[in-house]
Amino acid sequence: MAVLLIQFSDIHLSSNNDPILQRIPSIKNALRDKLDYSDDILIIVPGDIANSGNQREYDLAQNFFYDFVKEIKTLKQNIKIHYFIVPGNHDCDLKDYLHEDTRELAIKNVLKNPELLQKPGIIYDCLGPQQSYFKLTCPPKTIPDIIS
Repeated sequence: MAVLLIQFSDIHLSSNNDPILQRIPSIKNALRDKLDYSDDILIIVPGDIANSGNQREYDLAQNFFYDFVKEIKTLKQNIKIHYFIVPGNHDCDLKDYLHEDTRELAIKNVLKNPELLQKPGIIYDCLGPQQSYFKLTCPPKTIPDIIS
């Protein structure tokens, strides 16, 4: 089985004017010949999908991945697409998070004492700013017919 790896790193989506949103056709053209030799695609996104971690930026990301997959499927309809996505520091929405110092202390404490992850309050303090990130679904929930 041949897997085509595609990496989108540090795309920092923040508005409809972000350059990556206009590059789907050129990315599609660059991949055209590679798809003939690929059984699956693994899309790797190693952080910083969003610029400030807010929900609007993840909506842009959801639409970007939807449009990207839709275009790839016009070239090879049956190709399977998988995702590996890791949050980055920009994928945290800290503007409404009043307990940033508490969060930093909690993270340091959890690294020393992993059993603290049994406490829901600790988990919230550590992961609360990433709520919008966790709502991102790849493949997008709204297009099950596009992703096999």
